[in-house]
Amino acid sequence: MLYKFAVGWLMNIGINSSAVIGRGFKIQYGFGTVIGSHTVIGENCNIRQLTNISSKMKENGSYSRAPRIGNNVDIGINVVILGDVIIGNNVTIGAGSVITKDVEDNCVMVGNTATVLKKKYIISVEKS
Repeated sequence: MLYKFAVGWLMNIGINSSAVIGRGFKIQYGFGTVIGSHTVIGENCNIRQLTNISSKMKENGSYSRAPRIGNNVDIGINVVILGDVIIGNNVTIGAGSVITKDVEDNCVMVGNTATVLKKKYIISVEKS
């Protein structure tokens, strides 16, 4: 219980206990970071301060599904990921971006609301 108190109050980071977070997760300077209920975050993801990842309240008062974030995602400072969105693998999200729609694999997203800056081309080399 003391651990939750220290993270929440002293460091001002809120991670809901129902969030599912993969191995290799890293929060850099996490002050003001919130990860809402039922959020799914893949492996080797990196999040910076003032980031909010959560469900969205619908007009009828119910909540949308939580965001699902793939593997190897790098999230910049002051990013908002809101609602029933899927973020693909190997995505970079620039500082101050607002994500409200699905993001394909291997993209760099920037802006409010975020648009694709460029598509990353990842070449897989298989060893024989």
